[in-house]
Amino acid sequence: MSNKPIHTVDLDNGLQVAFYDESKKVAADRYMVRLRFAMQIPVDDARRAALGSTVTFEQVRERIFVPADHKQTVFQTLLDTCVSHAVQYLGHPEFVERYLQKISAEQKGA
Repeated sequence: MSNKPIHTVDLDNGLQVAFYDESKKVAADRYMVRLRFAMQIPVDDARRAALGSTVTFEQVRERIFVPADHKQTVFQTLLDTCVSHAVQYLGHPEFVERYLQKISAEQKGA
């Protein structure tokens, strides 16, 4: 596992999403294939006191007990799928505002 992104995508809304391979061996010839993707979202002045200067959007996709000889193919499929969805979903012009509203509401309800 590495804290260094294996791939990054610059989105149309000015943000960047980073993809990380966090796969690990779980048995002699089996792997947990794990892809994490994350992006830092700057917080507007109105919410900064409650949320801080940035919030992190993060998701994980996993496949467990993957045979060693399928590990790379499974990982590449996860990466390709997540990259294509991330560009559309996370790059949407309204994503940041909606996500910040969601996080703000969760903070108030906690």
